[in-house]
Amino acid sequence: MSRSGPASAGETADGTEPSAAAIDDDVLTTAQGAVGVVHETSSAVDDELQSINELAAAQVDSMVAVADDVSDLSATIEEVASSASEMADRSEHAAEAVEAGTEASTDAAAAMDDVATVVDAIADDVGRLVESVERIDEIVDVIASIADETNLLALNASIQAAQAGQDGAGFGVVAGEIKSLANQSQDRTGEVETVVDEITAATRTLSERLESAVEIAETGARRAGDAESELETVSAAVADVAAGLDDVSTATGEGARASERVAQRCEETADSAERIDDALDAIESKRYRQTDMIGEVDRALEVATEPRRNRLAGGSRIPAGVDALDAIGGVPEGCRGVVEVDGEAPDRDADRTVASLVATAVANDYAVSLSPTASLDRHTLERAFREHGLDLDRAFDRDRLFVIDLFDSWGGGTNVFDVDGQGLGTVNERIDSRRDRRLLVIGNIAGELHAFGEQATRETTYDNDGGVLEVTDTVVNVVDEDAVPSTLARFYAGAADQVVRVEAGPDLTVPRTP
Repeated sequence: MSRSGPASAGETADGTEPSAAAIDDDVLTTAQGAVGVVHETSSAVDDELQSINELAAAQVDSMVAVADDVSDLSATIEEVASSASEMADRSEHAAEAVEAGTEASTDAAAAMDDVATVVDAIADDVGRLVESVERIDEIVDVIASIADETNLLALNASIQAAQAGQDGAGFGVVAGEIKSLANQSQDRTGEVETVVDEITAATRTLSERLESAVEIAETGARRAGDAESELETVSAAVADVAAGLDDVSTATGEGARASERVAQRCEETADSAERIDDALDAIESKRYRQTDMIGEVDRALEVATEPRRNRLAGGSRIPAGVDALDAIGGVPEGCRGVVEVDGEAPDRDADRTVASLVATAVANDYAVSLSPTASLDRHTLERAFREHGLDLDRAFDRDRLFVIDLFDSWGGGTNVFDVDGQGLGTVNERIDSRRDRRLLVIGNIAGELHAFGEQATRETTYDNDGGVLEVTDTVVNVVDEDAVPSTLARFYAGAADQVVRVEAGPDLTVPRTP
C-alpha cells in the first residue's frame, strides 16, 4: 500500500490536496528504490558478464587445444590405419606360409606313411631271412652229425684194416683219407656255424631296429597328422586375424576421416567462440558504462530526495512500543517504512513487533489498516492491546482498526475485509471512507504475493492504495525474506525512508531512518 508523500512547506495536514511538489517527492522516492535495485542488478550482471567473458576465453583456449588434440588424434589414427593395413598384408603372407606349411606337413605325413610301409616290407624280408638262416643252421647241424658219424666209421675202418694185416693196408689208406675229409668237414661246419650265428645275431639286431624304425615312423606319421591339424587351425586363425585387420584398417580409415571433420568443426567452433568472446568484451564495456550511468542517476536521486528526508527527520513521529524504534523517536509520520524479517527469525518475533506497533499507534490516536502475516492471529493482537489498556473489539467497532485478510484466516467480522473478487484499491477506498483520523498502513508483501501473485504485486508496488492516502498517512510494509523474491525485497527496502530489521533473538535494529 502506498502514500502520496509528506506535506510540502506551507501545506497543512487537514486532508487538502497534496501539492505537485509532494507528488514529485513521492515519485522520486519510488524511482530511487527502483534505480537502486537496477543499479545493484546491473552490477551483478557486470560481474556475471565478466565471469562469462572469462569462461568464454577459457572455452576458446579449450577449443583450440581440442582442435590441436583432434588433429593429433587424426594423424595417430591414420598411422594406426597404415599399420593395420601393413599388418593385414603380413597376415595374408603368414596365411599363405601356413597354407604352404600345411601342404608340406601333409606331404611329410604321406612320406612317413610310405616309410612305414617300406620298413614293414623290409621287416617281413628280414623275418624270412631269419627263417632261412635257421634252416641253414639246421642243415649245418645235420652235416656236422654226418661228419661225426663218418669220422667214427673211418676210425672203425682203420681198426679193421689193421686187423686184416697186409691185405687191409689199402683199405686203411682209404679210411685215413675219409677220416681226413671228415675232420675237414667238421672244421668247415664249425666255421659255417660261426658265420650262421653271426648272421642270426645281426639279423635279430636288424629286426629289432626295424621294429623301432616302424614305431618311430608311425609316431612321426601321427605327429605329422597332428601338425597338419594344428596348422589348419593356425591357418584359420591367421585368416580371421587378416580379415579383422582389414576391418580395423577400414574402420580406422573412417575414424581418421571423421576426426578430420571433428577437427574442422572444432576449429570453426573455436572461431565462433573467439567472436563470442569479442562480442562479450564489447558488451562488458558498454555494461560498465551503463552501470556507471545508473550509479550517477542513483546519486542524483539521492540528492533530489534529500529535502524529503530532511522534512521527515524534522516532522512528527509515531510511537512504536518497540525499544529500538522508540529510542530514535519512533516511525516518521508520512514516511514509507519497511520491516525486514530475517529468514532465521521465528514468526512470533515479527508478529510481536507488528502487534506492538499496531496497539501503540491506536493508543496514540491513529487509525491502523493492518494486513496480518500468515501467523499473526487475533490472540496475539488482543494481548498487545491489553498491554496498552485497550480493547481489540472496541477498536474494530470505533473504526480505529481495519484488517485486510490476505490469507483468509480471520473469518470475517467488523472491519475485517477479504480480497476475493476485489483489489486492494477497492478495499482501501472502503477503509478511507470510514476512518476519521491519520492512518498507519501496515502492509504485508508476502500476503499480497499469496493473494494476487508475483506479477500483479510487482506491477502495483506502492500504487495499490486507490489514491486515497493523505500526505500525513504512513505506510510500513512487512517483507519476509523467506517469502518475498530478493529483487522485490530490495526494491521495497531501497524505496523506504526507514528500514527496521527483525532477527532471531528477538533482535531488532534500524539500519536506516531519516
